[in-house]
Amino acid sequence: MSEGEAPEGDADDKVADLLLVRLRARDAMAFRSLLRELHRPMIALARSFVKSREIAEEVVQDTWVAVVAGLDGFEQRSSLKAWIFNILVNKARTRGARDGRILSFSDLERDGEPAVSP
Repeated sequence: MSEGEAPEGDADDKVADLLLVRLRARDAMAFRSLLRELHRPMIALARSFVKSREIAEEVVQDTWVAVVAGLDGFEQRSSLKAWIFNILVNKARTRGARDGRILSFSDLERDGEPAVSP
C-alpha cells in the first residue's frame, strides 16, 4: 500500500456504506444486485432448516420482506450480509419448527390406504 492509499478494508466498508445508502433510498438496481449475489446461498441455508426447496423459497421471500421493512432501523452493528442472514436463520428455524409439528393426511397413510376416505 502506498502513501495516501486507503487500506483494502476501508474500500470494502465504503462500498458497503454506499450500498446501504442506495438500499435505504429504495434503489431497485441495488436490490437486484444484492438479490443476485445472495439468492443461492440464502436458499441453501434455508434448505438446511426446512423440508423442501419450495418452503426455502418462501422463507427467503419472507426474509427479503423483513429486510426491506427493517432497513431503516439497521444499526450496522454487523455487516449488512450478516444481518440479512441472521434474519433468514431466524425465519427458517421458526418455519422448520412449525412445519415439524404439522402432520399432513398423507403422512398418516397406512399400507397405501389414505387416513381419511375421499
